[in-house]
Amino acid sequence: MRSYLLASEFLRPCLEQLLQELHAPLGLLTLPALTPGRVSMLWENLPADCGELLLPEGAALLGEEPLSPPVPLTLLRVHNAAGLLLGDATRYRQLFDQGVLCWGLPGWGRPVLFGPAGDCRCLCALVDTQLGLPDESLLAREIAQHRGWDLLLEEADYSLLYGLLKGKLPDSALVRLSSGQRLERSYDRELLRVH
Repeated sequence: MRSYLLASEFLRPCLEQLLQELHAPLGLLTLPALTPGRVSMLWENLPADCGELLLPEGAALLGEEPLSPPVPLTLLRVHNAAGLLLGDATRYRQLFDQGVLCWGLPGWGRPVLFGPAGDCRCLCALVDTQLGLPDESLLAREIAQHRGWDLLLEEADYSLLYGLLKGKLPDSALVRLSSGQRLERSYDRELLRVH
């Protein structure tokens, strides 16, 4: 049986680079868009050799209904891809509290909204300095200027992704559940709850 990463297409450029760099024997499954609740629709289409799913984006891929996977799941305790690529939930909350609601993710090339589109006042572009992905800081500057948004540039931190792929994260950073257990959002600092 094989482990698979399940992520939104926003993370695909980073994950492909990391998997290649680490020679990690993981399959990669991507969702065409960040669609909360869509994960459960994939149960019928999982590869036959899937023994475990890793969801690096944590809470972002869950809908409002509890999730009961047919295979063991491991999720990171993060809000979404931006929180994951900042490497720290505290830093994500600090930026989010400043009104940063649009994100530029390494290798993606256009803003990602994790909330209502009308609320965005600032673009926080996560700049890659480790994987060799294209520098999109000038593009981010143009997008922000065109839309009248403020711009913040932050260095991407891949430590959570490296830790997940190498199996070297503390249990406090992860949520693990077996098939048959239920997972739901907790709407507190824990983000996820297993029943």
